[in-house]
Amino acid sequence: MDNKSKLPIDTRKSVAVFLAEVVRVDFKVTEEDLSRAAEGLCSILGGDPVDARKLIEEALLVKNRPVSYHPFAEELNRQFDYERKLNLINWLWEVATVDDEIDKYEDHVIRKFADLLHVKQVDLLLSKRTTSRRNS
Repeated sequence: MDNKSKLPIDTRKSVAVFLAEVVRVDFKVTEEDLSRAAEGLCSILGGDPVDARKLIEEALLVKNRPVSYHPFAEELNRQFDYERKLNLINWLWEVATVDDEIDKYEDHVIRKFADLLHVKQVDLLLSKRTTSRRNS
């Protein structure tokens, strides 16, 4: 493993990786996607918006894409209570709905992340519906 291109797995990077995957997965990375993802990272963990944007962009680089999301999910499961996990899921839907539609790949990856974070299906669907209504 090339340690120069990999950041240590921590909570901030874990959130950024999940947000970046939703930005990337529909194959249409826009300025609005990046801005919303950075906003989400700041909302969830605080911090500087410029640093958040850089972390999202770094997570989007091919060389930094993870083979598995399990280590990131494990970090978030250790550090986040259920409400913070649900807040992350809300922000993933926020990123997915920036373009006023939820792509099938975005839907799939958010469902996968919710499963890895042990978010109940009913809460996942409620979050999706609430976010979709708010952004339509």
